[in-house]
Amino acid sequence: MKRLIVLLVSILFGCKVEVNTNDEINLMGKTLIYAYGTDVYHLTFDSDSELHWVAMQGDEKGVVYEETYISEWIEDSYLFISWEEDNGIAVSQILDFENGKVHNHLLKNREGSSGIGKISFLETNSK
Repeated sequence: MKRLIVLLVSILFGCKVEVNTNDEINLMGKTLIYAYGTDVYHLTFDSDSELHWVAMQGDEKGVVYEETYISEWIEDSYLFISWEEDNGIAVSQILDFENGKVHNHLLKNREGSSGIGKISFLETNSK
């Protein structure tokens, strides 16, 4: 949206404005809290292709997985991410940082499910 406003202002007033297209959120080393009802997960981005997640609450509490993922920024605050878990579940998500939502699609044995959860960054006290 901000790019559109900058573009419109530059067109109206004849200004040459450079728009930075690399404003994506830096996720490396950061942990997201995923909340789906009573299920809560912590997902940490270890590199640009590796992450790990821990089930903090819910039926899977205590489960930990390391995943190899692929991702692509759709816009500055929307990330498409996917991976396949060892148990055969294919995960595809859109992380909507602007609205604090995760749009989740799972596929296992050719059966799909979807849902929306809440995401937020885990605050750390590392000062």
